[in-house]
Amino acid sequence: MDRLYAFSHQNDEKRAPLYIKGFHDGAAIKRGQKLDFSTYFNVFSLQKWKEYTTLDQLAVRLNTKGNFRIKFSLYSEYGVQILHEEDFTGPYEHGFYTKDIDGILLGFEMAALEDGCEYHGGAYYGQFVESRDVAIGVGICTYKRETYVRKTMSALKDLQEAGASWLHVLVVDNGNSLDEVAEGRMRVLANRNFGGSGGFTRAMLEYNDDDSVDYVLLMDDDIDLEPTVLERSHALLCGLRKEYQDSFLAGAMLSLDCPVMQRENIAWWQSFRRQAWGKDVDVSEVASLVSNEQAAGHENQYGGWWFCCIPVKRIREIGYPLPMFIKGDDMEYGIRNHRPILAMNGIGVWHEDFVGKFSPVINYYSDRGMLILNSYADGCGWGTFAVSAIGRLARSLLQGKLLALKMYAQALKDYDKGFYELTRIGADEKMARLIEQSKSPTSCLVILQVLWQTLSTILGYPASHAKYKEFMSDKLMDDRFWKEYLGLLK
Repeated sequence: MDRLYAFSHQNDEKRAPLYIKGFHDGAAIKRGQKLDFSTYFNVFSLQKWKEYTTLDQLAVRLNTKGNFRIKFSLYSEYGVQILHEEDFTGPYEHGFYTKDIDGILLGFEMAALEDGCEYHGGAYYGQFVESRDVAIGVGICTYKRETYVRKTMSALKDLQEAGASWLHVLVVDNGNSLDEVAEGRMRVLANRNFGGSGGFTRAMLEYNDDDSVDYVLLMDDDIDLEPTVLERSHALLCGLRKEYQDSFLAGAMLSLDCPVMQRENIAWWQSFRRQAWGKDVDVSEVASLVSNEQAAGHENQYGGWWFCCIPVKRIREIGYPLPMFIKGDDMEYGIRNHRPILAMNGIGVWHEDFVGKFSPVINYYSDRGMLILNSYADGCGWGTFAVSAIGRLARSLLQGKLLALKMYAQALKDYDKGFYELTRIGADEKMARLIEQSKSPTSCLVILQVLWQTLSTILGYPASHAKYKEFMSDKLMDDRFWKEYLGLLK
């Protein structure tokens, strides 16, 4: 059998409930003490593994000393069912045929039967009916977040050195604040600041050109990573059924401030606004983990690019992302794939909450991006666009801030221009202009301007919509546009 992923533990008090409850590394295990593995990072997503992969056999292996009693349980929306119990001494292994067990989650706990017992790690192992060897290329886009990025790079390098020969790492440095690196499967390269769109697309271009990986794993620069997430993701991708081999694998967003809170699992675009599954869920409770696995299928699903694994084959088939700079590129690209989004407990990263990231310029990109998204999402049209445009106008008016109205008016004007016009200048230059614009004086006349601009943009939607659709088929189906836009062609 192949190792699927290791059990992980964490002594940090705030994060420990997501690992092994009742266990503290380095502390003696006393008689009666229970170690609970039915947690976010250590529970086994049985239903998802059976659905997504050809997994036929599953085994739990534990490196222990002393006498324990172990109890395996199946969790579902109907409650908990005890599957197997036994006493054991020393190293332990127990296996199952997946066809013989049903449940959403498989978990276990073990209790020490004497003082002085020891636990030294373990893992889930599995055997697939069909599997393949896949390589993953991590693509991190960063802009002057050296502390976060170096920590993530160190964790990924440790994985490589521990035997993950399938793992490649590329850091695209939009801020040009890191030293360039080209050491085997670890690279750092400088890039113009064309936002997340430009940085992540650069990673796609690089991996597509050197043909070294099967998947590109896009990750934000402000995340904190549990390394076994990569091991679990790799095992899952190796065993995928053919019908899921074109799907994106999405990671959940956990809160850095409150580590047991999940901010988002997967999300979808609902006509004129986004919706998130698993928002503000406490994933330290097994009942929450059960419901977290049951996200209903929705049209226009996508996975955020704080952690999203994309098959290189699909990049070649559906083309490259929109040049959004930030906000909306990950949404549109996931929707464009028209495949189910894969997600499960234990595949997620800690990420800074979005609350502290608001600014008039960021809001400009958000408004512009959501208006553009209407031209590409299924089930959207003139009506949904009008609702979205008027809704954003109402929000800006209710804020009572002239600056917010001015930036929204600019978002509408730039939406009207379309990508052909917007990309005539570099995304970094456009960002600089917006910052200067946000600093200039604003008068009450902006209220009339934004009202007129909203009406004008709604009336002009059919023509704008056609231009956006044309841009995708004309410019994004191969790499030439992006290489020219990023200045990579000489």
